[in-house]
This record gives sequence, structure tokens and C-alpha cells, in this order.
Amino acid sequence: HEEQLVQKVLGVQVPARVLAHILASKFRRSPVPAVAEEPLTPAVLEALLRHVVQQKFEQRLPSGDIFDEFLLLLSGEQRSLMEISYTKQQQKQKQKQRNKSQD
Repeated sequence: HEEQLVQKVLGVQVPARVLAHILASKFRRSPVPAVAEEPLTPAVLEALLRHVVQQKFEQRLPSGDIFDEFLLLLSGEQRSLMEISYTKQQQKQKQKQRNKSQD
């Protein structure tokens, strides 16, 4: 999964630039100085994307570097369990709850 995603996203110039722009903008606003000041080079972007894929499939252990901070920010966590996405079942459950609330 990891290699395929990296190639599909970063192997095409437009999606790579869009992703880099979105992440750089988000990271610049981070309250964590190390994240806000880290230059988002192509190498950092590729490594970050790989970390995200590993995290998504729960195959990533904390690395003790800037990528832990990036993932914390992307997942919306504040130094607790890092999880980037919910399972499809959890997403459906949340959507059902929202729909019930709106009714």
C-alpha cells in the first residue's frame, strides 16, 4: 500500500504540489515550534506520507522524531493515542448519529 500511494500521489506533479501546499499551510500554524519551523521538502513529504500509511494500517510505532509531531497534528490528537482515521464501521456509525441529530 505504502509504495503505491507514494507513487500515485507524489509521482504526479499536481497532486504532489497540492498536498505539499495544504500540509505546509497546516504545519505553519502548529503550536509546536518544531512542526511550524520544519521545512516541508520533497523528502520530508515522502517520508511523512509513508508514516501516514503505516499509521493508518496500525503498523507504525512512534519514531521519536518530527514525524510523531506531524501525525499528532494531522490526527487532531494532543499527545494521546495517535489514530488518523476511523474504521468504515465507525465512520458509518458517526454519520448515522449525525443524521439522527439533524432529524
